Amino acid sequence: MNSDVLYITLYTLLGSALGTFIILLVARYVPGLIDRLTPNIDEQKEIVRGNQAAAQFYGLVSAAIIIGAVSYTHLRAHETEAALVCRL
Repeated sequence: MNSDVLYITLYTLLGSALGTFIILLVARYVPGLIDRLTPNIDEQKEIVRGNQAAAQFYGLVSAAIIIGAVSYTHLRAHETEAALVCRL
């Protein structure tokens, strides 16, 4: 029983040390590798492009929500007893 606890502790410590080493190794070398593979990319332009794409997407989503709400309100304004708009 005591040997099991010793092995568990040993494997836990070795696993955490190895995992930390791998993360530090990746953090050290991957950014340089990416810079070498993509030398002609202007980061500021890419950030601006990404921000514009996100703004356009959220603008379209917001417009769709507003149009949906306006359309429902418009239908409700014209409803009669004979033609009720579905109310969930």
